[in-house]
Amino acid sequence: MRICPFCGEGPIYEAKVKCTQEIIYICAECDTVWEKNNDEFEATNFSDYMKKRKQAALWTNIELLRAV
Repeated sequence: MRICPFCGEGPIYEAKVKCTQEIIYICAECDTVWEKNNDEFEATNFSDYMKKRKQAALWTNIELLRAV
């Protein structure tokens, strides 16, 4: 299991955003989100990520798929 490079504490999960079906990677501790953009990953926080999709930043709005 990978640990978040930003907070150094939380495990990282692969997750699916329910409203868009997008696959993201999210830290369970600090809510950093990585999304793949072309061949690179971009990091942001969960609130900003969900705000761009006009959704509330609630863990019930994502489905955890597996720990990475």
